[in-house]
Amino acid sequence: MPRIRRGGFESHEAAKIFEDEYIANHRARYEQNADKRTLKELIEIWHSYHGINLADGRSRRRALMQMADELKNPVASQLGPEQFIAYRYRKTHGTKAIDYKTFNNLHDHLSSVFDRLKKLNVIDYTSPICDVDFLKAQ
Repeated sequence: MPRIRRGGFESHEAAKIFEDEYIANHRARYEQNADKRTLKELIEIWHSYHGINLADGRSRRRALMQMADELKNPVASQLGPEQFIAYRYRKTHGTKAIDYKTFNNLHDHLSSVFDRLKKLNVIDYTSPICDVDFLKAQ
């Protein structure tokens, strides 16, 4: 939302009323423009634009789709670091635990989906998992 500097309001109540109305108006506009596509939809777009040209594009798409299923196919723009870290814990410490290196590969593949789509102007936000560090593999 755009920033509004403190102005000449006659009272605290008047400022509060202005703030509430302003937030309500901008929230509606922001929510209209929010990207509602799911993770699977973005993976399909990535595959048709870029993944199809990779030597391992089919296997990478399959692994990404499985990851989306295991994450319960969230709205991609709302995938948060907490949700991804919980998923990482389940994958690396569950009954069918995978190696840290293997998970880092999956993490890299998902990050590259967001990076490539942003570069192609398909999405206008950065990767929701860009701040999640990779696991230290021995």
